[in-house]
Amino acid sequence: MDREEYDKLLSKFVAQGVPQDEAHYLVAKKLDERLNTQYHEVSGLWRPKKESSKVAFEGYAKEPVKIPKGATILVFFNHTGDPEEDREKNRPEYRIVWTW
Repeated sequence: MDREEYDKLLSKFVAQGVPQDEAHYLVAKKLDERLNTQYHEVSGLWRPKKESSKVAFEGYAKEPVKIPKGATILVFFNHTGDPEEDREKNRPEYRIVWTW
């Protein structure tokens, strides 16, 4: 969480009528919850839909992702065991996450 995001969350709580010292506590609590999450989602990876000479998979992130220095990046298979269902629901073949 950068300063801009911290200030935005703080302003949101204060606008809801939360006293400023309590708002700082709530933002710090939210930051602590985020940091103690075991795996932080980055993106999924899909094979290109049409035949291509590209070897790269296609990825997508809903918002910009900041991976802290020293974090470990992991890639997991994202299969449910039913290839037809995976294709129908357009599930990515791999999930990319980072962790401490």
